[in-house]
Order: sequence, then C-alpha cells, then structure tokens
Amino acid sequence: MARPQHPPSPNSRLRFRVLSLPENRDTARRPGEDGAS
Repeated sequence: MARPQHPPSPNSRLRFRVLSLPENRDTARRPGEDGAS
C-alpha cells in the first residue's frame, strides 16, 4: 500500500474534478437550465 501499482492519469484526475463540480452535476441532471438558478 506504500506505492500504487498504477498512478492516476492526469485525465482521470481532471475528469474526477469536473464530475465533482456541483455546476457540472447540475448541468448533467437538467441540461439547458444550467443558468436558470
């Protein structure tokens, strides 16, 4: 557990960050109303 077998790719980290954003989540849930609130 000291060293991960495969380090997380920058793309994976970026995707995770984007998916973590509340804005992105809201937009995915109700597309077209991302600026309604």
